Amino acid sequence: MTTPAPAPSAWRSILLNLVVDVVPSILVFYVLRAFGISDVLAYLAGSVVPLARLIADRLRGRPFNAISGLILIFLVVSMVLALVTHDARAVIARGGLIYLALAVAAAVSVPTRSPLILLIARYFTIRNRPDAAPRFNTVSRQPRGLRAMRILTGLWAVAFGVSALACVAFAYTLPVTVSAAVTSLVEPVMALLVAVGTGRYIRRSLAPLFKAAATPSSDPSQPPAGTFEGGSGTPITRQ
Repeated sequence: MTTPAPAPSAWRSILLNLVVDVVPSILVFYVLRAFGISDVLAYLAGSVVPLARLIADRLRGRPFNAISGLILIFLVVSMVLALVTHDARAVIARGGLIYLALAVAAAVSVPTRSPLILLIARYFTIRNRPDAAPRFNTVSRQPRGLRAMRILTGLWAVAFGVSALACVAFAYTLPVTVSAAVTSLVEPVMALLVAVGTGRYIRRSLAPLFKAAATPSSDPSQPPAGTFEGGSGTPITRQ
């Protein structure tokens, strides 16, 4: 069994997100603004691009997941802020509210037995490889496994907090035409940095535990081997 480097998968996933969601949304904003559409409406129109892809995925039979839910949350918050404030900067800064909520949720869960990253990892493990769930549960119950998940959850809490501050700061200090593009890049860039760090930490700290859990045992109650995948889609071990 080998443990491949997780970073390239994270890069591909985030770059794909940039190509299919972020770039088209920014282009829609600038095109509509050039035709005289208000900043608020132009930005909202650009936000619909990820929703269109989400609907297309559903029509192709792809399941609704946590990422899909996050896209819907961004769209709903954008529309609410647009209707309430009529301010393009408030709509652009809406990521700050969402990232702050995620940062608080992650931080509060760190000292518990179910830190946020552990829950996300279990969700993707069971969804992608149900047979991997027993081995995942075995590792996550070990003190070293739980400690690693807590550290990763704290790391993501800090990342979400920094993203929240960056979104608000850029939205209210830069020109609207600049902040619309810059804030759209905050999340992918931050996700890339944290995903790479997460992958390296997991490979160093948890791979031995999964290898040990996969070793055949004479105990018939020993959970079967499987493959664990984290919430970012980054492979940790693969047989």
